[in-house]
Order: sequence, then structure tokens, then C-alpha cells
Amino acid sequence: MDWIAIGTLVAALVAAVGAVWAAIISQRQFALAKEAAELPLPLVTATPSPVDHQPAWTCITIEMRNRAQVAIDLLKVSFEQPAGGKMLPNEQVYKDAEPSWEPRPMVDTFPAELASGTVSATAYLNRVGTASKHDSGEFNFVTVFAHLPPSRFTEEPQPRLILEMRWRDHTTKTFAMAVNVIKPSVT
Repeated sequence: MDWIAIGTLVAALVAAVGAVWAAIISQRQFALAKEAAELPLPLVTATPSPVDHQPAWTCITIEMRNRAQVAIDLLKVSFEQPAGGKMLPNEQVYKDAEPSWEPRPMVDTFPAELASGTVSATAYLNRVGTASKHDSGEFNFVTVFAHLPPSRFTEEPQPRLILEMRWRDHTTKTFAMAVNVIKPSVT
């Protein structure tokens, strides 16, 4: 019997098992590192409410809280459900106020011809744990006006908005987030 050949074969088998074991462990470590590097998405709620003297319109308040160590920009808001929903940004439904510290009154009739399925919405969410008197911090909100009566949000099976956001890090990757609109209570 050739003990040197058998010893070499056993050593090769042990080395092969060790290499496979090391590959399995390194793949798992890579997956864990990649998972740890993914940023948590912000917490978002979208709440509809009726607009006084505008029965065909609904005010939607989008409240956001950042949970990541990277700041976020909100870029756009669009409807997914109800299909064909149109919106106006907050700036198009208020008159200018003089002096500027006075509350701004709403226009008498909302310009429905300017409504679109996607509106630009600029909001900034600072990184988690940031509080400032002069900045929004990790919380912020945006108001848009939907050219739909509030009853559409109770009739629709799952009213939903799509928010387009961007991370404020070195990658500046944009991402889309679906947000269910909270159904108003029917009284």
C-alpha cells in the first residue's frame, strides 16, 4: 500500500472541504454586509381631507420621517390608484399674502386645467437623529391637492401614491416608494 498517495489524497480532500467551507462563509458574510449597507426607507403616511368650498378637490397631507443616516430629497408625487387622478402642488392653490408673514388665503377656484398626474414636490428630510430650529430635521410634510372628491378615496379599494425620492449621499440614487392613502372615516 502506498501511504504517501493515501496521505496526499486525504490532505487534498481536507483542503477541498476547507475551501468549500470558506467559500460558504465568505458568501454569507458578503450577503450580511450588503444587507447592513442597505438604507432603511422613510416612514410615510398620506392622509386625505376635504377642501372647504371645493367639493371636487381633496387635500392630501404626506408626512415623512427619515430613519436612515443619509438625508433624503422628495422629488415627485404621482397617483398610482385611482388611475387618472390629477393633482396640484400646494403653491398653485394659495394667493400671495401681503405682508409675507400673514397666512396665505386659498384661491377662489382651483385651476383644474393645471392639474397633472405627477407634481414636483420639494421636501428635505435630514438624517435620523438630527434636530434643528432652522431646518426640517428628520421629519417633514408636503401637501398636494387631488382633483378628486374625498368619496373617491373611500370607494377605491387601495388608493395609492408613488413618491420619487433621492438619497443625499455620494451615489445620489433615486428610488420610488408606494404609499397607501389612509381611507377617510365615513360618518
